[in-house]
Amino acid sequence: MKSLFLKLGKNKSTLPLEKITSEITHLEIQAPALTKLPLLRLEKLTAVTIHTSSLTECPDWLFQLESLEILKIKNTPLKKVSNFSENSKIRILQLAHLDLDELPESIGSLALLDTIDLAGNNLSDLPDSMHDLKNLTRINLDKNQFQILPLWLSELPKLNHLSLDGNPLTEQEKNRLFKAFGIWF
Repeated sequence: MKSLFLKLGKNKSTLPLEKITSEITHLEIQAPALTKLPLLRLEKLTAVTIHTSSLTECPDWLFQLESLEILKIKNTPLKKVSNFSENSKIRILQLAHLDLDELPESIGSLALLDTIDLAGNNLSDLPDSMHDLKNLTRINLDKNQFQILPLWLSELPKLNHLSLDGNPLTEQEKNRLFKAFGIWF
């Protein structure tokens, strides 16, 4: 396992590409001024964490990496995520505190997905394709715009943690969620 942690200064907006080799398996980037992630050839990459307050677009290649098991992008004004590879091995997905209004339908192709953190977005609905995520055990939907949740959530066989704090849920929905999941509001 070869890890690389890149922490760029406040005014640095480009990555030191000479430090990023094809042998890297874990990459963490903290770069407040990074607005674009360049194309990186990292076929062995299994874990990526990106912290930046300026990234407005994430490249397709990141979502297409078939070796990736952990993808964490947080605290950035990212408005959209690309389609995921059908052969994805992602188990942990964190897209927290972005500006997402929706998720791609391809999220349902993440057959190995165990944990998803979507806290702090502008989501009000989940793609129906997520119904196919039979390995999902944890969902964090805190601080979004959900008033009603999809009925299929209660059909996910391994789901044992659903977090919904800070959503404008209707009273009727709160009652339904209490009956389905035992969640107190």
